[in-house]
Amino acid sequence: MSMSGDAEKDLAVVLSYLTGRKLTLEEVLAAVEMSRSTYYDRQAKGTLTTTDTLLKAARNLGLNPVDLLVRYGRIEPSDVADFVEEGVHPFGVTTVRLSTRTSPYVKKPRGRPATIAKLQPRTDAPPL
Repeated sequence: MSMSGDAEKDLAVVLSYLTGRKLTLEEVLAAVEMSRSTYYDRQAKGTLTTTDTLLKAARNLGLNPVDLLVRYGRIEPSDVADFVEEGVHPFGVTTVRLSTRTSPYVKKPRGRPATIAKLQPRTDAPPL
């Protein structure tokens, strides 16, 4: 179900990979906004990588939250593509397309493709 089999991988390993550097345990705990005991308890129970936790980690580390959700099988890549490119939600709700005009108040992420269709795997990145 996940795009690269990351759903079974340790969250700290995946976050380190995506940030491009080895994260300390303290950095991972800060990213997921948990205490050490809660982190290990949820890891042992298999409830660490909830959607809420993945979103917190992505936002706190400056990662693409959709990427993490797809990697952990919370949403399908095809659903994301449909939602973004066709404006159709997987459950039939139509979205409103926004203008491509940039606002002076919204910073566009640098170095990232504008749409899901333009995403390409990094050829220089080693496999997890």
